[in-house]
Amino acid sequence: MPTFVESKLLFEASTNNTWTWGKTTEYSTQYAAKFRVKAGPRKSVRVSSVVNQGMLDVPFTMYMSSKSTGVKVQTTGTWRGVSSWDPRHTVKVLD
Repeated sequence: MPTFVESKLLFEASTNNTWTWGKTTEYSTQYAAKFRVKAGPRKSVRVSSVVNQGMLDVPFTMYMSSKSTGVKVQTTGTWRGVSSWDPRHTVKVLD
């Protein structure tokens, strides 16, 4: 008689960024998946998950001005970070 098994996968993608003024900000994304699998006695189930991840380098120019002094400042730099997307899952009952 087939048995129903419920399984969960949890994986995380995270990154941190360091800005030129010394502050570090961390971001984290969690992906969760739940599977209901039908497998017979003495059968194994293989679940595989993949998520795309890419490094980002985004150049920027920032303009600031002081209302009190009228001083204007231009700052350029590169924001660096990580992006993750498109989680995919495969469930296979093994013989």
